[in-house]
Amino acid sequence: MTVLQTTAPSTVADRDGAIAQVNQNTPIISRADAGGNGAPFPVGQLQQVRSAGGNGGQFPVGGIPKLWTAGELGQASFPPLRWLIPGLLPSGLTVLAGKSKVGKSWLALSCALAVAHGKMALGAIELTEPAGVLLLALEDCEETLQERLRELEDVLPDNLHCSFEWPRGEAGVTALITTLDAHSDIRLVIIDVWAKFRSPRHGRGKADPYTEAYDELSPLQRLAANRNIAIVILTHAGKYIPPGGDWMDQVLGSVGIAGAADTIALLTRKRGEQRAQFMVGGRRLRDNIELDLDRGDRSGWQIVGDATEVFLSEERYRLLAVVREEPPVTTMTEIYDALQAVSQSEKSAVRKLVFKCAEAGLLTRIGTGKYLKHKNSSNTGNSRSTGNSGNNSSRFTICG
Repeated sequence: MTVLQTTAPSTVADRDGAIAQVNQNTPIISRADAGGNGAPFPVGQLQQVRSAGGNGGQFPVGGIPKLWTAGELGQASFPPLRWLIPGLLPSGLTVLAGKSKVGKSWLALSCALAVAHGKMALGAIELTEPAGVLLLALEDCEETLQERLRELEDVLPDNLHCSFEWPRGEAGVTALITTLDAHSDIRLVIIDVWAKFRSPRHGRGKADPYTEAYDELSPLQRLAANRNIAIVILTHAGKYIPPGGDWMDQVLGSVGIAGAADTIALLTRKRGEQRAQFMVGGRRLRDNIELDLDRGDRSGWQIVGDATEVFLSEERYRLLAVVREEPPVTTMTEIYDALQAVSQSEKSAVRKLVFKCAEAGLLTRIGTGKYLKHKNSSNTGNSRSTGNSGNNSSRFTICG
């Protein structure tokens, strides 16, 4: 674990070199900002040009937004979606909300350690490789975070970077860009808590709450998209929602936040109880997800139940999309071809995945190298689906 210090660049050249562009194709105008925003170094002033619709997007200076034809968009190649935690935390901007002292900081820290180590997340979700993490623990001091880290882990990773002070608002975004440029391994940024990161000018002026929340979150959402990383901001939950209501309404400023964020998550727990409910929804998730979590002595929050009944990795989703539910059976050769497994190492990885899915009851083996898919497995991905998948039962059962 490293502790980051935000120090002033020693020269004007160093300062100008540190101000990176959110989008390399979008010019950004910079100026020294002495507006009393508390930043430890001059801030790059992002030039925002609003269209008639007021979207606050960043456009080339003196130009117009790029136009795509449907044909161009259909033929374009984009980087694959990166999952920091498969099926749960995709790249993009995620808002994690919860009432005070409910355990959301512990949940974020548990996930940060899992991603940094590249190990099991929440005791159930297998990660494929470690990734760098930046944790802005803005409500904690060094001693508090040290105590929590030691409670969760014996061996602490060096690719988990921590800071306890950070510039606010636009200055904070600029500092993130500089830090990401200096630490190219970082794939996950956690901001704990949003109230200490957002602009101190919040609440002033005539902006309505929706516009204010949307405008403040948009630079982070764009940064996450351009870098193909996940940025998670922690915030407080608001009013109680009666049964049958929309749980997203509990997120403070939820209308504006829902518009800017890619993923919304809510952690709820009754005082004094060990278990909590964790709900996640967003653009990249197939369905809204509801999970039961339990907090162990040293393991942090863990998913309650069999791991195979909770999540499918992206690789398993791709595999299950290939295998047929009805005869004729699907052969390994067909699976290799569909998943573009050519080399022996790629075919070996596919075979291992097939065997794991068969052991979990997702596939049924019909003879040597022949499989059928369980009919209830195609829409499964969480313990309780609250979306419109059309599948009310998400338990895996072995068929045959």
